Amino acid sequence: MCAYCTQAQHPYYYKLDSENGFPSNEVYQVAQDNFGFVWIGCDAGLFRYDGLSFKQYFNAKQNGRSISHLIVDKKQRVWCQNFVGQIFYVESDSMYLFKDFSKEVRAYPKFTVREDELLVGVNYQLYFFELKGEKRLFHSLTLPFGAETMNFQDDFFYINGVSDIHWSEDGVHSKSLFPKDSIECRYMGKAGSIVYAFVEDMNAAKWQLFKLKDGKASPIPNLDVSVLNERIYVVKEFGEGLLIGSSNGAFLLNHQFEILQHFLPDEKITDILHDREGNLWLTSLQSGIYVIPSIHLQIYPEDFFSSNNITALSRFQDELLIGTFDGDVYRFNPETNERTPVKTPTQYAQKIVRTIVENDRYLIVSRVGETFLQDKKSGKKDFPLTGNIRSMVLSGDSAFAVSGGSTFIMNLSPEDYGVRVVLDGAGNATTQHPQKDTFFVGSKYGFFSYVNGNTMPIYWNNQPIYPTCFDWYQDTLWIGTLTNGLLAYHNGRIHTDFSFNDKLSNTIRAIRVDGDYLLMATGLGLVNIHLKTRAIDLIDETDGLHQREIVGIEVIDNVIYLATTKGLVQLPLHDVQKNIANPHLSINRVVINDSLDVTHLQRKFRHFENDIRIHFQTALLRSRGKFKYEYRLLGLNEDWGSNVGQSAELQYRSLPAGQYTFEIRAVNEDQVKSDIQQFSFEIIPAIWQQWWFIGLSGLITFALFYWQIQNRIAKIKRQAKIENELKTSQLTALKAQMNPHFLYNALNSIQDLILEKDVKNASRYLAKFSHLMRQILDASENQVIPLSEELRMLGLYLTLEKLRFGKHFEYTIELVPDIQTETLLIPPMIIQPFVENAVKHGLLHKTEGTKRIHIRLEKEELLECIIIDNGVGREKAKAIQKRQGKMNNSFATSATQRRLRILNQTYPKKIGLEISDLYQNGRASGTKVVLRIPLNPQT
Repeated sequence: MCAYCTQAQHPYYYKLDSENGFPSNEVYQVAQDNFGFVWIGCDAGLFRYDGLSFKQYFNAKQNGRSISHLIVDKKQRVWCQNFVGQIFYVESDSMYLFKDFSKEVRAYPKFTVREDELLVGVNYQLYFFELKGEKRLFHSLTLPFGAETMNFQDDFFYINGVSDIHWSEDGVHSKSLFPKDSIECRYMGKAGSIVYAFVEDMNAAKWQLFKLKDGKASPIPNLDVSVLNERIYVVKEFGEGLLIGSSNGAFLLNHQFEILQHFLPDEKITDILHDREGNLWLTSLQSGIYVIPSIHLQIYPEDFFSSNNITALSRFQDELLIGTFDGDVYRFNPETNERTPVKTPTQYAQKIVRTIVENDRYLIVSRVGETFLQDKKSGKKDFPLTGNIRSMVLSGDSAFAVSGGSTFIMNLSPEDYGVRVVLDGAGNATTQHPQKDTFFVGSKYGFFSYVNGNTMPIYWNNQPIYPTCFDWYQDTLWIGTLTNGLLAYHNGRIHTDFSFNDKLSNTIRAIRVDGDYLLMATGLGLVNIHLKTRAIDLIDETDGLHQREIVGIEVIDNVIYLATTKGLVQLPLHDVQKNIANPHLSINRVVINDSLDVTHLQRKFRHFENDIRIHFQTALLRSRGKFKYEYRLLGLNEDWGSNVGQSAELQYRSLPAGQYTFEIRAVNEDQVKSDIQQFSFEIIPAIWQQWWFIGLSGLITFALFYWQIQNRIAKIKRQAKIENELKTSQLTALKAQMNPHFLYNALNSIQDLILEKDVKNASRYLAKFSHLMRQILDASENQVIPLSEELRMLGLYLTLEKLRFGKHFEYTIELVPDIQTETLLIPPMIIQPFVENAVKHGLLHKTEGTKRIHIRLEKEELLECIIIDNGVGREKAKAIQKRQGKMNNSFATSATQRRLRILNQTYPKKIGLEISDLYQNGRASGTKVVLRIPLNPQT
């Protein structure tokens, strides 16, 4: 058995390079302004990064693409230079050329910024530029040495010359720190309040790192500079120690300058930034930018174990037992970082390790197809007749286990070896009460307890639950479930804590309790709950947890170890750093009607300028897009809405006139909120929305409304009058139908039949007469009746007239085929008066031949009724009436004409009437009446 020791773990990082949206892999420097933007100088130019996207800056006079030497001054201007001698600055989101030294230097000038001064070293000349107001050169200083780099430290000014480091307090007189001619400074830079210099004594062939303070140089002890590969690019403070970027990667030093960790050994780390949110940025000359969310979260590399896919994790004493997808088992000592392979033979090709449990006597390793058992006391090794054990508890000489097929008890003693099934069906988890001989099982059928050979189901709200993992906190069993989140079992009852579950996902994959801390692997990441304070921390990819698929959790000496499908991860239990930096947010653009950009000074808009689109920006680096905006528009809605961080604009369409205040804030991944930013504006009402216009319009509207009401009342009165007249005309028409002449003739006819003892015909006549009277009375009650009823009344009337006239009277009623008499509605008794008039005035005076009347009904847009008689004609009828002294108009005719006038005032379509005389050989041969009636006049 052999062991390996290594310091191989490294922090999790993600990269910004040409494969991840950044256009360059050769990066020189990085800086951050107060707003939170990260500025990047690289061979592709100058870029600004807000956590989601990159924005490039350039100047039309720029004659060299590469940008380096980034400095952010107190006014948040970003200074930089290219490699051909031009110095630029960015202000108000634009890049300006400060000065072009390209004709004075072969490479590039050296500059730095102090307060309102810009100092530029060009060859052997030191220029002082004032940065207040207009830029101007106010004095210069000739140096006896070239200026390679410059740094300020309080009142001390350090200049790295060609062969020495000089310092000055007044900017004019300087002193040498290393008077030897053989000294060469390869790096000088400021970290915190200290200036560090990496110096070579060429005569002694010795490298040394110095810190410069108060004009003195002190060597750094305990630092083996040989590992720095003779090139330092940057030194930065980090916590209580230092971070050094070199041509041999990055080095983390403690406050005693001892190397704690060396990572990215194959990279040339050119700059280091520890941003305001806690991320660590490392720029490189070959691989872009490495971003480390937390240097405390460490990952073991792929070659640390045989497989990076860790499938089983357990703890025995102070060591971890680790099983892999390839079937290998390791014993790992976190204190010494030793990993020792554990030889566990296997008989099958399926080698995935599912479960590892160990106590002082037994070691059990379960793979997919088999289980390996080692008895440390007897040295016996065996393969029990089961595999795919997903969870197991060792209790004395027994093991209580759940597998992919059942829950069972396995007797491990050599004398009584065997397996006894206690519950059928696949299971996920099992545990034992810390003080009792009681076991609990999470099965596909639910949650069960096992005591003294009895298995009992346990329900929550009368429903089964499906546990996936267990762990104990004192005498409370915490249960991770498949669909119900986190539950607790105490004193025989299940309860839930909704303050937890509201912030967690429903599916919990692994659970571990350590002291007062409850750790859970969920679909969101690793959840750390303090059971006494109820504080909850979610650790996910924003904190450096690169893999959510966690299969096991263990804690040793306040260090959490996570088994994931992408390796073994370790992180501190108590010192998980959350992003507590308040986000910064600004409203940077307002667009009206999708075309007009307005400034913050313009706050009043016309009524048609009511389509408002507001753009805003923030710089949230740690969240990697997992943040949100909360917003509201006071004057429209008091409630806060939210928007995903990727969407940095909001639009309000067709806002009504009024005063509004738009409020917005950014909320980072740890629910820290920015200050509220506001934009107040007013949409001025249109002229028709002004109070005086509304008042005047109200008066006019009231007057029109009053006039309309009065007009409506008058119309109703007229309509009531017409309806009364119509009813009167109906009664008049009824009287016309029942006039004494008609009744007299009808009754005389009946009397004649009775006198002639023609009882049968008298009875028929009387029956038809009574039927006709009943129909006329029924019809007089309705505004309209079906055409079929009108025709039935006509038929009865003509039948009675035929009985009176005898065989010398003939009538016909003709309908065209497409007339639906049952559905066509007409005013009642509208046709009969004209038929009666034809009989009374036309046919009655005819003395020769047969009296004939023909009625024809046709339908086009109107119902056309044509009544033709072969009587004496209107002229002769008038002459007869004159001779008889009866010149008054027929009562039926005048009543009918009056009724037609009233109906034409009521119906939208008019009733038409045409009466014409018929002639044959110049003699009157009858009368023709054409009556045009609207179809369904009520509609």
